[in-house]
Amino acid sequence: MYKIIVLCIGAIILITLANLSCSSSEEIKNENKVERDSLKYLVSVPPGMADVKAIVLKFTEENEDLVCQLKIQEVFAYGVSVSPLPPGTEIRLYISKNLLEKESKKIKDGEVIFARISQIRAPRDKEYWEIIMFNKY
Repeated sequence: MYKIIVLCIGAIILITLANLSCSSSEEIKNENKVERDSLKYLVSVPPGMADVKAIVLKFTEENEDLVCQLKIQEVFAYGVSVSPLPPGTEIRLYISKNLLEKESKKIKDGEVIFARISQIRAPRDKEYWEIIMFNKY
């Protein structure tokens, strides 16, 4: 009789421990999912920006500004509130002299670059584009 009671109590303890370990692994899975979702958010494109592959049509210096004419080949990702940029679209962008010095890169006509670009809306419905960062292809 005592053996049956001990076996029943042992079985109850084992079942309880098994349920606790299952719920712990489910909690870990949920935590991992949250971490993966957070990482996805961190590498997503910020609002007003787009990641593109483009050909440099023309690179010039105008007054104190560096200006780049790009022809979009492919858009990898859009941030919210960015105008669509279908392949073949040509846009004029400003690029900071500091970015060129910092990256110690020169942009030449005809080169293919990967760039994060930002669409900036100014008063009176004017907008312009700016290169935030880039890598040569």
